Amino acid sequence: MTDGPGPRPPSGPFDDQGRLTRGRRSSGLASPVDGGPAGASPAGGWSAGSSPAGGWPAGGSPGGWAAPAPAPLNWTRSGPISLGATGPFSGPLTLAGGLTGGRRRKRQTVSGFDPVVRGRGLARLSRRPQPTTASQLQRACVRWVVTMWAMVILLQRFSVPGSPVALLVPASLAWCAYGLVRGVLEVDRYRFGWWLGAAGVSALIVPVQYAFVPRPIVSMNSWGLLLITWLVFVFHLRDRRRETYLRALAGMLRISLVQATLVLVFMASQLVTPYQDWLAQIIPSNLLLQGYTLAYQFSYGSPWYRSNGWIGLETSFTSIQLVLGIIAALLLRRKLPVILYLLAALASTGAQSGTQMLGVAVITILFSRMRWALARYLVLVPTLVAFLVSPLGRNTVTRLTEGTNANTSTGQRSTLPYELAWSPWVHHPLWVLFGRGPGSSQQMADDSHITGVIIPTPIKLFFDYGVVAGLALGVCLLFMFLGGPSRAYSLAMISSYWLFQPGTSILLVITVPLFITWWTPRSYPALESEFVPSPNAAFVPAQTRRTRTELLS
Repeated sequence: MTDGPGPRPPSGPFDDQGRLTRGRRSSGLASPVDGGPAGASPAGGWSAGSSPAGGWPAGGSPGGWAAPAPAPLNWTRSGPISLGATGPFSGPLTLAGGLTGGRRRKRQTVSGFDPVVRGRGLARLSRRPQPTTASQLQRACVRWVVTMWAMVILLQRFSVPGSPVALLVPASLAWCAYGLVRGVLEVDRYRFGWWLGAAGVSALIVPVQYAFVPRPIVSMNSWGLLLITWLVFVFHLRDRRRETYLRALAGMLRISLVQATLVLVFMASQLVTPYQDWLAQIIPSNLLLQGYTLAYQFSYGSPWYRSNGWIGLETSFTSIQLVLGIIAALLLRRKLPVILYLLAALASTGAQSGTQMLGVAVITILFSRMRWALARYLVLVPTLVAFLVSPLGRNTVTRLTEGTNANTSTGQRSTLPYELAWSPWVHHPLWVLFGRGPGSSQQMADDSHITGVIIPTPIKLFFDYGVVAGLALGVCLLFMFLGGPSRAYSLAMISSYWLFQPGTSILLVITVPLFITWWTPRSYPALESEFVPSPNAAFVPAQTRRTRTELLS
């Protein structure tokens, strides 16, 4: 005797408690909820939402149907969700939108602060696959930086057609734009804000100069060129890890070795044929920068010319570029022949600009924990002594003791510009306060009719813009030399660019972000902080702290 009809199938995918149910059939036929065909029924012929005519037998369902068991919700997280019911007008009812929320997946990072994502910022404009892993991003950043260094060396003599503006100005900005699209470069919002502040202060001082300063000399082209040149500082690389910086230094060192080869071939070729500027004979004059001393004799009547390797704008710039490669070799602790080869090229330039920077860099390393890395190069001392007593070396000794009068290159870069600017500048208090105008310092140097006068950066800022705007510009520019991965680079550059060189020239300015600014902020100690053990480590007491060095010999 039966107690009555058995349990009836649910009228929908939900049970009487409102839970989603899934029917199971012991014979293997899938129910509609489990993914069977819509409207499929057991052998009795009933459809979803109905029961057989004779009711359900006691203890089960026909065909071996088991009682449906409640199952947890398993809806998709996006897209429409079918409710398994029909409406009177629109057919099957669905819930659009799906479920959202939950914890967002943490994005992969490089150096702890740079998200590695596809299509970020202007990178969305590129059709090329963006670097999405740390190794891909490292290779892309290294290639971008090394290519930029090669452009600086190869394009330094070229100008914008029919203009005295160096071609490196638009080329460097275009390369930075490509770096943004490629996904290896980003805009640093803090430095961009500082650049906007410096541009605003320097622009607001110009109306004041027109209104109050006596006999102002204002060149808006000079003001615009200064700000455009500094625009390269507002970026930073997405991958600024220590390993990436070392790989970039190795790549730039290879470029410097090629440049050193050109410099040495230049000197050797003069043993066979007189000096000729082959580049000027091939390239039209309107595409080359004018007014620069490309090569000149070491001394009066000497057949030897200082070597710029044909592609260098000046021997002083060539020596600075070679020294940047030498510092890279010292930080990477390259073998002695590499250092000796670069030093031979530096000696061929005959310029002291690079020698001064190299001295500052070596002193910086000597007073750091990395000092014993220089021990392997002590064997160069006899070679340096032999060079100083040679005909080429005598010129170097003479240059070191030539003094600071107006007839020497040292004086034209260090003391003479200040002597020319000081008297007229302090004569008018309004010139001191507000400056005489953008470009006025260069006009003053041209009016002196002294060939070879170089306007250093402090005169450029304070004579042109006064102590009010000049101080703001100076602090902004000085900050770009700080925080880099290497103290040797920072001190060497700032000692030269602020004391002896026109630090607002694109050929020198572009080297600062390449080796310093684009690699900041960093999350690791400076390279000179790495401890390098003494060559006589077996005879000295053990270090109290763990020695760490990741630089390869």
